[in-house]
Parts: sequence; C-alpha cells; structure tokens
Amino acid sequence: MELVRAGLNKRTLDTFAESTQLLPALLRIPNPESCLLFIDLATVPDAARVINFVKASSSINRMPIVTLGTADDYDVFDQRSLTAVNGVIELPCGPTDIATVVEPLTQASRPLPNVTWDKRPPQ
Repeated sequence: MELVRAGLNKRTLDTFAESTQLLPALLRIPNPESCLLFIDLATVPDAARVINFVKASSSINRMPIVTLGTADDYDVFDQRSLTAVNGVIELPCGPTDIATVVEPLTQASRPLPNVTWDKRPPQ
C-alpha cells in the first residue's frame, strides 16, 4: 500500500488486514462519498464480497472503489463485481498512475466516473 500512499499525495490512508475489520469501519464513516476504498485483489480473497457489500449498502454505496491487481488477478476476478468499481489499476504501476485514477474520482460531481489505468493496449 506504500504505492497507493505515494499516489494519494499526503492524503490519509487507513489499512485493514481483514474485511471483518474493514466493514464496521466503513459503516462508521460520516461522509463515505468523500473517501476512496482501495482493494488489492492479490491480498483480499473476498474482494468481490466486499465490493458487493459496499455497493448494496445504502449508507456507503456512494463511496468510490478502486481495485489494484495484476493482469492475472483481473483475469480470474468476478467480472460482474468489477463493473461496480469506479477505478481499475493494473499493477505494476507508479504513484503517478495512482494519482491519474484518483484525481477524477476526488474531483467528480456525482455520479462518479469509471476510471481505468491499464497498461495493456485497447483491443
């Protein structure tokens, strides 16, 4: 998550080792639309469940979600859950790539844009 921290340019970054810690913390956030949720597909085995929970919860469903993963992570990830996220970042990447995805999400008027940073050429 140091890469994300560098790309966020001094914004606060809270990290959670398990979704059992994350979900209660998300539900306590007073303005979820002013936060970003980053999910590392390589380290969060229940990422699809977390995404679906956030998007189905009326109190936090406006929170932007950004996933990070390798091409292999995305190849095996649940594509229906992936369509619910607001930003997709393919690893490896650098802090400026994180910033490129984060910037429109933090500046956007609602509804949120879907932003992707993918080093693969369009097909």
